Amino acid sequence: MAIAQAYGRIGQRSLQPALRGLEVLTLYPLRHKNDKDVGIPRGVFFTIVWSYVTLARFGHARAMLKYMAEICEHYCRDRHSPQGRERTEYLGQCRLMLGTIFQAFFLLSSISLSGQQGSKKNQEARYKRSDALPEHPSVPAEQQDILLAGILSDNEEEWRNHIMTILCAAMLENRARSAETAFYLLRIWAEAVLAEPVSVRATLREQYRQFMVELWKRGCVWRRQQLQAHEIEYIDDFSIRYKNTLEQWRVESFYAPQPLPLGAFARDVGSCLKA
Repeated sequence: MAIAQAYGRIGQRSLQPALRGLEVLTLYPLRHKNDKDVGIPRGVFFTIVWSYVTLARFGHARAMLKYMAEICEHYCRDRHSPQGRERTEYLGQCRLMLGTIFQAFFLLSSISLSGQQGSKKNQEARYKRSDALPEHPSVPAEQQDILLAGILSDNEEEWRNHIMTILCAAMLENRARSAETAFYLLRIWAEAVLAEPVSVRATLREQYRQFMVELWKRGCVWRRQQLQAHEIEYIDDFSIRYKNTLEQWRVESFYAPQPLPLGAFARDVGSCLKA
């Protein structure tokens, strides 16, 4: 734990060496409970997670999202497991590394969500497609969810792409409720967009609709690559699960005391998902 904490402090001044150190610490030393369980002590795990979150919160949000996305691509999309006895240990390392990233990202997202809880008059928009984020955004930001703000901005393509990559990996891995948490976060963001003033709602709604359609397309591509590389550990149809989630949003909104705009949004996204 002390080493992980030290890397967290180092990262505030020199990010890349700290990230390399935390990554090595995540993968070694490994603790084997049995042939299928590869891990590190829980205290070390949570210290690493909190180090990632702290670095993202205080000046390194862009770099940390990029790093998290690269880890997801390497250990999820581009995974090529060795054969034989080494396969079990390698897959355990992948699950551990991805689990660390998912835990850090969803913790960061919950902190970011708190930024839009401040009081603001209904007629004032929190988000605009024309807005660009600061070079070193703070998490949480004042009056808005900074992660969502980047997704909705026309000027933050890399930011939006990194978040999409992380969510895609979380949905495909489907471990430790990562997929459920990803879908829940998407719903919270959708409800925030649909609650914006009428003056900006239509353009923000369209931007977020495009984001969800592109996320589905990326997930389908990644799943095909995993199938071709024989890297599927369980039977699961990503595309069907994604569409079923949207249908659930639609049905729940339809049977609400008053029909919710989320239902119409889910219908519009679903209509664009073509195999």
